Amino acid sequence: MKKRLWKSFLLAAATLGASLAQAQTSSENILLFDANCMQEYEYQAVDKYTESAFHDFMLQVSPKQKLAFRVKTTNLNAELLEALPQKALGCADLTSINGQFIQEVNSLKKSVNIAVYNEQTKRYHIHQVSQIASYT
Repeated sequence: MKKRLWKSFLLAAATLGASLAQAQTSSENILLFDANCMQEYEYQAVDKYTESAFHDFMLQVSPKQKLAFRVKTTNLNAELLEALPQKALGCADLTSINGQFIQEVNSLKKSVNIAVYNEQTKRYHIHQVSQIASYT
């Protein structure tokens, strides 16, 4: 009886662990920087009253709409990777970057990182996005 109960517990723990791993993966996204549909802008703090320095990665989602993925300068180049851990979103995946996606990122239910490939180092620079704004 104890052996069967222990096996049931292990099976339940393994199932829960797999579900949590899948949920974590689905709440994390990587957007691969692509100059074909994105631009990078750097903003510097001018005085003590303005927001700290940041970068905006502007994504052209339609002829009339751009999304700004804000990255605080302190989060730049926080991580370098030789390969991306999962399939990254790109210019071809614009339909998955919708209002719900933006709301989930801005409410911290979902995280998104910008991956910028450096040809010299052959590594991806991973930038954590703090918020997304839409411009028309």
